[in-house]
Amino acid sequence: MIDIAGVEHELQYLRGRFLTLDQLAERAGVAPQRVLELAAHQCIPRHSYEVKRILAIASFISADVPIREEALTRFYAPAIVQWIKAAEGLAGRMPLGEVGLQVKARARAEYREGILELDNHANLMGCCTKHGELDEARFDVVFEEMWTHWAQGTYGLCVKSPLSVKDILRKDLAVARLARLTGDGKKESFSPDERAEVLRAMREYDAVAMPFAPHDYPRSSRKRLVDDVLPRLLADSQVAMQVAASQEPGD
Repeated sequence: MIDIAGVEHELQYLRGRFLTLDQLAERAGVAPQRVLELAAHQCIPRHSYEVKRILAIASFISADVPIREEALTRFYAPAIVQWIKAAEGLAGRMPLGEVGLQVKARARAEYREGILELDNHANLMGCCTKHGELDEARFDVVFEEMWTHWAQGTYGLCVKSPLSVKDILRKDLAVARLARLTGDGKKESFSPDERAEVLRAMREYDAVAMPFAPHDYPRSSRKRLVDDVLPRLLADSQVAMQVAASQEPGD
């Protein structure tokens, strides 16, 4: 249960980083209902958050009973403006069902290109061979999983600016790299070389990842792979400096 101060903190986060349905529609130059239609056909991502206010009644002999939904506000990633414009560019020539298929096909081609360009050697997403060639069957699995999250609006929660699927891939790669380097956040100590590599990966992550809403943060990649790991890195660094100082010749 979130208290009143927590609720205000959550709302401040959402209002500062996301757009309501009306705000998104205004920026994209379409009607709010059009946004809902585009999302229903997977031409654009859905909203990332929704805030509900529920009216309830209670008595001495019964617990809270919701009576009706008082209000619902949807919050969308601002980058969806660009997805709307791309979808509307296609919608003049075909029905929305076909637009959704075209958007997905374009995204698949871009995601495939991004895998080969950004991940062909490290193979962090697990769908390239050691020679940098794509395992098509594995790629299909990885892409479909990404696309499901895209359509649900999930990437609005965690990617700073999901203007394209390459932006999404960069975030997923940053998470995968940190998970590999830190044992999914469980590694206790790091050598100087490992520490430098982890810090570089953290900078990559921070460039593409969101801070996360307060209620999401405890389960987030940011907490697990960055904020929980950083104190161990700093502790290792302090120990290394102390050891180095103790080994210096005396005056």
